Parts: sequence; structure tokens; C-alpha cells
Amino acid sequence: MVVRKNKVKIMLVDDEPEILSLLEIMLESEFDISIVKANNGLEAQEVLKTNDDIKIILSDYSMPKSTGGELYQYNISQSNIPFILMTTGSVEEYEEFSSFYDDNSLNEFIEKPADDEKIFNSIGNILTELDQTKKNPSPEEGSFQKKDYKKVKPHFLTRFAQKDFDLFLEIGEDKFVQVVTSKNKDMKTVIKHYEPKNIEYFFLKKNDYEEFLQHTKELLESDSTKEQSPPDQEVTFAAIDLAFSVAQEHLDALKIGKIHQEFVNRSMDRLLTDMKDNKDLFLILKSYLSKKDYLVEHSILNIYFSSYLLNKLNWSNDQTVKQMMYACFYHDLEIRDQRLGKVSGLDQLTDPDDLKIVKEHPAKAAEHLEGLEGINHDAFKIILDHHELPDGSGFPQGLSASTLPPMSCVFILSHHIVDFLIDNQFQTQYLATKIQEMEGIWDQGNFKRVFNCAREILQD
Repeated sequence: MVVRKNKVKIMLVDDEPEILSLLEIMLESEFDISIVKANNGLEAQEVLKTNDDIKIILSDYSMPKSTGGELYQYNISQSNIPFILMTTGSVEEYEEFSSFYDDNSLNEFIEKPADDEKIFNSIGNILTELDQTKKNPSPEEGSFQKKDYKKVKPHFLTRFAQKDFDLFLEIGEDKFVQVVTSKNKDMKTVIKHYEPKNIEYFFLKKNDYEEFLQHTKELLESDSTKEQSPPDQEVTFAAIDLAFSVAQEHLDALKIGKIHQEFVNRSMDRLLTDMKDNKDLFLILKSYLSKKDYLVEHSILNIYFSSYLLNKLNWSNDQTVKQMMYACFYHDLEIRDQRLGKVSGLDQLTDPDDLKIVKEHPAKAAEHLEGLEGINHDAFKIILDHHELPDGSGFPQGLSASTLPPMSCVFILSHHIVDFLIDNQFQTQYLATKIQEMEGIWDQGNFKRVFNCAREILQD
């Protein structure tokens, strides 16, 4: 495998995760670069404060929190990195950009919607100029990819490919070895096999890549898409059908769009197929999901919302989504009584037996999962922590925002929001007051980014 160091780092800024994903796929296939993503102007400014090696910013203008104009003004007051404005209209329509081309000769404007070539030309022109300003420019850094092969990250292939392609790995300069043959119809199985090897990219031949990209564009641009599960998946039992019959209005209250619903459903199919190898735990889950009650509803809704938070935070990949889903399914494994499932604090209990069950259920649930293949420390930790709170008033350990890991913070906040909506019959008019009440407690430590992201999603 060829490993290239010191890649040019480019930041993409857009409030639509679908556009960010599409840009990432396109640019990584064409250039040898490193991508950093931000969901709005404020987040982009925070990224710039901690990343002094970003060389290009490609940003939309109109975003719900801090526009591209504010980001641009921040940029020219700091490092004045080459800025590509990609939005509707023309640059002259935005007064924040009155001296756009004078501020930096490498600045470029692209009108949305833009085709591939316009984007490639803009990035390529800046990369070429940046190379020429170096004393010893590297031919690899930011250079165009070989035209016969296009690279794609594994999780994009898993998420968007609706057919099998021939896949290759790069083993040396201009040397590729085929690891998947489309005729075998086992592409996603092979991708999963390579997970432990941390393969950064697979390569497609140009024609296959163009077909993959076109379908990805159609999928991301569609308002509603149809599930197309691979033929080798056999998860069809009624319990799973019931679990995914969550009311559409409940998903709408959490701002979960059709595209993310499809992504979650495909991920669930893969996960449940893998879990069938452990018959005991699989039967427990099947039995658990067959009940149409609070415990099932809040588990399934947490899968959708926590994975959406991961996506918006740019923390979403095959492993993080998988571990979050394990935690959502099994965190209340030891709870049989819905009444106890709704307990948020030990001070709500007076019966000693109930107190023991609730206090010990996170550790016992985690213990059950020790024999489940594919689960890792993230899922165990999420389950152990799922009743902790940012101010340290949770249980069983009284951990706080500064000591809880980010993945646990995502689950805990998702759990809190979902339960609030369930308690209020999904009447979203109460959300603004709830989020305001959470400020000052939830926007600190490792919860800060997660809370700000959830607030942006729910108040958009």
C-alpha cells in the first residue's frame, strides 16, 4: 500500500451533509489531498483556530449559523487562506466579498449548482499556484490522481454503492491489485473483511467510478429513496419490521430526513446479519424488539438520532455507527419493566430491589455483550455511561462533561432529547424551551460540540 505524507489539507464548509459527502468523494478521487469538514461558519472558525495547516477553504455562503461571509471576514483577518466561494448568484451580490479578488489573488467563485470540472479546475488552479510558491514542491502533494483509477473511502462504497464493482488496492506507484470481482457479488463482504487493516481507500476503474458517482448524486439529491438491500441479506423476521415502523412524524420531530433513514436501515441490515452468528444475543434482541413499547421505541429512535449527530459532527464511519447501534440496542438489556426504563435518577426510586436493578443494569448489559463479535470498547463505554450527566449528577459513577468520552456524550444527549420528546408526545413546540433550559449545563466539556450540533439540528 502506498502511503503519502504531508497532503494538502482543504476545508469544506456546508450545512448540508449530503453536499459535504459528495464533495469529499469527488475531490478525494481527483486529488491527493486531506479533507476537513465543517457544518457552518462558526464551526469552521473553530477548526481554523486549531488547524494552521489548512491551505484552501471551499465554503457555501448561506448557512443557518454564521454565514460564509462571516467566515470569509474571519479568514482575511487571520491567515487569508485562498477562499473558494460556492453559492448561488454572483460574488458581487454579497457585500462581505466586496474586495474578494483583491484580498487574495487565488480566491475563486463558483456558482451553485456546479459541475465536477468547475470544482476541479478551481481546486487545481490553487494547488498549482501553491506548489509553485514552495522552494521544493512535492509532485505528490495535491497532485492529480492517475486517470485510470479513482479512489473512494470504504464507508462511502458501503453506504452508497447499489451494485458490486471491481475493487483494487494500490500496492506501489502505478501498481494495483484486484481484491474484488463484481461477478462474485461479495463487494461489501470483502470491504468488511478489510476493516481491521484500516484500508483508507479502495480504487475503482474510471468507468465504474463514474457510474458509482452518478448514482450517489441521484441518491443524495432525491427527496425519497427506496431501500435496495443486497440479495445475500436475510434479516426479514417480523420483529425488525416492527422496529422500523417508527412513526414518520417522530422521525420528522428529530429532523431525520429520508436519506439518513435509508442509511440507518442499510446499516441495521448489515449489523443484524452479523449478529445472527451469536444466537443467544440475537434471540434476546428479537424478543426485545417484538414488543411495541417505550423501551423499543426509545432504542430505535436513539439509533436514528445518535447516528445523525455522528454524521453532522463528521464523526460518522462504519465503526462509530456500528458501536453506537450496538449500544442503542442493548443498553437496557436488563430492564424488563417500562416503569424502571423511564427512570432518569436514582433519587426517583424508593424500593431497594428497583434501586439495585436500575443501578446495576448498565454494567450487567455490558457484561452480556462480551461474547458478541464486532463490538469494541466504544460500545461498552457508551452502555456503562448512558445514565451519566454533564454536571456529574448521573449514575453509576457520577462522571461529568470533562471525563465522559465524546461517543458517550453523543448517546447521553440523544437519549435525553428522545425521552423528552416521547414524554411530550413529540410536540416540538416545547423543544426551544427545553434546549434553553439545557444551556449552561450541556454546553461544556466534551458535551459542548455535541450540544451545539443538536441545538442546530433541532432549531433549524
